[in-house]
Amino acid sequence: MKYILTAAILGMAVPASAATILYDFDTNSPSNIFGGSYVTSGSIPGVQAATPNGKYLNTIGTGGFYFDTPIFAKKIQFNLGSPDNYNSFKLLGANDTVLYSRQIFGNGNPSVFRTVSVNTKDLDAIYGMLFESGKPAMEVDNIRAEGVVSAIVPEPEMWAMLVAGFGLVGFSMRRNEPKIKTAYN
Repeated sequence: MKYILTAAILGMAVPASAATILYDFDTNSPSNIFGGSYVTSGSIPGVQAATPNGKYLNTIGTGGFYFDTPIFAKKIQFNLGSPDNYNSFKLLGANDTVLYSRQIFGNGNPSVFRTVSVNTKDLDAIYGMLFESGKPAMEVDNIRAEGVVSAIVPEPEMWAMLVAGFGLVGFSMRRNEPKIKTAYN
């Protein structure tokens, strides 16, 4: 029994390594898209979509989106169509603080798309993504996260307050225990 319990606890501690698709823009898109970003399908002359078929996020100038809920993940990935030197993206934290910024390098070949991957395990919660394109457009699709943390683990201070609270409740319950007096006649 002791070994089964240990195995179960260790099994819970191992994170899932498969990437979770957050937005594929065909079946699900972020609800808060802003700036020069919009969801489209088909091709734009001289531009390669981030995926050959289906819908994708297109940005002209500066634009992006906010995640429906903040993301805690080990890695963020997305497909980028016709990568150009004038394309860049940023991962946004609370109050639009920039957590990560990266310029995309490429020659703008309209027949190419690449997967961009960012190690985010040391970043705070990611609230959104900002895309910038100095020329025609930046095409993004299949935004996915690997190692998504679904529940936030309490900080040590929170555990200390929790234990102290339970201790105080226990102490007050024990202190107010009714005394039973028995009388014999």
